[in-house]
Amino acid sequence: MVTDGGLVVVTFGSGEVYGLDEKGKKKDVTKPPAGHLDGIVALGDALLVSSWDGSAVYRGKLGGTFETALGDQKTPADIGYDTKRGRLLVPHFAENTVEAYELK
Repeated sequence: MVTDGGLVVVTFGSGEVYGLDEKGKKKDVTKPPAGHLDGIVALGDALLVSSWDGSAVYRGKLGGTFETALGDQKTPADIGYDTKRGRLLVPHFAENTVEAYELK
């Protein structure tokens, strides 16, 4: 995902969230509470990332901590955000469904 601060990456294998500098070097490597990360969305100054291992969507910042924003999510895939309605869109890969959630 591209942000004002540059490129931000989530990894399925190592369970990391990190930025890439202009030379492609990792910076601000952060590990949310659980891995197998799939989707990422910027929401204000925070990041939302989906985790298959955690069955959750986490909210946090690079170099900081991530906490559960939305729990009880089976196989949450590449999330999106509907800015018009203020809803997080969560596809559930194994269930072949998409659900919309309002986050507080």
